[in-house]
Amino acid sequence: MSISKRDLANEELCRAVVESYLSKDKPSLKEVGAKHGITFHSARAIVNTALTEEQMREEKALRYSRSKLGARNGMSGKTGGLHPNYKGRLFCDPYGYILVLKPSWYTGRPLSKHVYEHQVVMAQMLGLTEVPEGMNVHHINENREDNSPHNLALVTPEGHRSLHARSPLRKLSLWELHRSGTSRSKPTTAMSPTD
Repeated sequence: MSISKRDLANEELCRAVVESYLSKDKPSLKEVGAKHGITFHSARAIVNTALTEEQMREEKALRYSRSKLGARNGMSGKTGGLHPNYKGRLFCDPYGYILVLKPSWYTGRPLSKHVYEHQVVMAQMLGLTEVPEGMNVHHINENREDNSPHNLALVTPEGHRSLHARSPLRKLSLWELHRSGTSRSKPTTAMSPTD
């Protein structure tokens, strides 16, 4: 700590330091020290002796709140993937489809803040701003959480119904589904088939 006793004894300097600190632009103690040619520690000691504890708390609060405004805020501009708390996928709807925050370029579901991830991925793959009206996005492996581009297909509603009607997985027993790993999304109790 470099507090100068000579600076603390200089009443004129002390008055000027306190006036600078309490001025309208609310400079930091470091800025006040630099302005008057003294160290930060000397400026802090002068201000601490001149102001009450309550005044110091108020002044510190003003300076702290100003330090978090605009570009000075460490979180300024950190949205989406840049934000440390970003989780990416938000949640699943009751049918197991993943919803995400609607990207700014996506025009589908105009009144909604959230959109289906598989529709966003498909539109992005096709270079469109939304999935064409009257078309469905089909999950090839029937896993609604797998929204990777190679697992999605754009189909008509009739084609989508026929794909699900002819699915070979529909003919498997619960035990066979469990063994193949396709029923892992739903908790089941596996039982050996009886002969």
